[in-house]
This record gives sequence, structure tokens and C-alpha cells, in this order.
Amino acid sequence: GLLIFLQGLGESVVLFLHNKDTLLPTLLAKINHYELFDNFRTIVHCCCDLSGLALTLRMDNLWSGKDHPNLRAIAENVDGCNDKEISQENASSVLGTTLSKLMQKNELTIQRVLEMSNKVSLVQYMTAKVNVIKAVKVEFKARKPDLVELIHSHQAFGTSTQVQLIWTTLEEIKKMLKSSDKKSASNASVQDSGDGDNELKNTAAAKAKLLSAENWETKTYKCFLAPGSTTINGDESKSLELRVPALQLRLTELRGKYALVEKHPDFSLCHIESEPSTIQKSDLSMFPIISVTARNTTAKILTLDSKDISEPIATVRLTVD
Repeated sequence: GLLIFLQGLGESVVLFLHNKDTLLPTLLAKINHYELFDNFRTIVHCCCDLSGLALTLRMDNLWSGKDHPNLRAIAENVDGCNDKEISQENASSVLGTTLSKLMQKNELTIQRVLEMSNKVSLVQYMTAKVNVIKAVKVEFKARKPDLVELIHSHQAFGTSTQVQLIWTTLEEIKKMLKSSDKKSASNASVQDSGDGDNELKNTAAAKAKLLSAENWETKTYKCFLAPGSTTINGDESKSLELRVPALQLRLTELRGKYALVEKHPDFSLCHIESEPSTIQKSDLSMFPIISVTARNTTAKILTLDSKDISEPIATVRLTVD
């Protein structure tokens, strides 16, 4: 979930924590367990922490021996109060607010904050804390239960109904559904065999059926220009390859499958054809790519440069299994 969210941002990020050593070892241990570190480090530019910034700003009164001050201590010191309520739900909000106040009070820019907040790359942190990270025990999901017990309101006290559970994989469920769809299609073809005039024979009608909303998921994924620049002459069309960062972790599963390309509602420089296209692996990037047709509807030459256009220009929707 975290990787997919960060990839969806479409750019490198900085992880700003209260204290790196309280969370990062566990996070990296789990990422290493699932062999996702290479993906993670391409997204995360560096890591910083509030404790490092507080130390640089000489807030020495908050330290007790070698122990770093907790988030509440730093937040109360900045706010000048002693009753700060911090919970799991609002900790990130308190961290952001405290950082913002420290920047305003000390007139710090973002670049200056990074320099003063114990900035390190993930590789540097892994090298320095390799033993700590290896010592973290990654918890596995509990064994799946064999049954569930249901207690109905109409049953007597202490009486329950046991329901045996048969566990299967998502792939097996998909195979069952596809098998059912094939049988339905076969029956339908037998019924319609004598009525060939009702078949879709023209391209426009076939395309309309293919673009039908019922064939595609409602969730959309943002598509961005691949690095580089391309030029489209006036009143001409050109095929473009777009990156889909949010689908990176599912590339093995989705490679070669169809997705519906649609123009992003905020993109207006040219027209993007709404059409199915296949998800492919790029030879130059770790991100999945998809081909789209862009049409320059003006008479002027249009240049699309990834350095100038960082916003998404299209979206894709996956097929309904």
C-alpha cells in the first residue's frame, strides 16, 4: 500500500520521520523480506528526522542522556504547552505542524531543513544499520481458520452454527469465472447462429462495445510522459509511450493485458484517443508503459517535453476479470 501510494505521486519523495531509528529498521526489514528494496530506493530520495533538526537547532534541554526526545516533548516545546495529545491517528499531522512551525520560527527553507535534519539515503542507512535491520523479526500472517462460528439472534444462548471454510486463490476464482463466461458465450452463440444480421460488422459499433464501461474497472491510474521530448505536427497524430508508476508492483501480473486509455480531465494540450492498449515493460525504465495516440488538433507544431509537463496526461482502467 505504501509503495503504491508513493509511486502514484510520480516523483521522488523525502521520508521525514520523528526519529529514523524508531520506524525505519522495521519498515526496511519488511521491504527486504518481500524483495522490494530496489523499487523503494528509486522512489525515496532520502530520509530525515525531526530529532536531528531539533539537535541542530540546539534544543538541548529536551535530551535525557542518550535518549532522543519523543514527538510530544518536541511539539510541546515548540507550542509552549504541556498537554499535547498525540495518538496513532494524529501523529503524522502533529509532526507536519511542528516542522512547519520550526521552519517559520527559524526562517528555514526546505533545502536548509534537509541539510539540518540528519539527511541520509536509504543505502547509507542500510549500510550503517544492517545488523539492526537484520535483527527485526518480520511477522507473518496468521494461519487461515478452518471455520467460522455464527450466532443468530433467534438461537438459544450458547448455540452456534459452524461454517466450514474452503480457501482458494484469486487466480483459481478467476479461472472459475472465466470458465462460466465461456459457457455462457457458447450458449449465446448457438442461440444467435441463425441471426447473423444482428452481429456487429462495422468498426465504430465494435469499438463502442469494447469501450463499454462494464468491461473496465472504475478505478483509474495516472499516466505520465516518459522522459524526453516529442513533437507533433499540426493536425497530425502520433503514438506516445506513457509511464504508469502506480502499476509497477503489478507489472508481472499485468504485462500484456489490456487497459483502457482515456485523456486526463486536466490535460488540454492535445487530444488523447480513448482506446484499449496493452501494458508493457519498458526497456529504459522500471515503470510499466502503455501506448496511446495523441492528436494535435491545432495547426501549430506541438512539443511535449517531460521536463515541462510533470502532471498526468492520461489515465488507464484495467479490464474487469
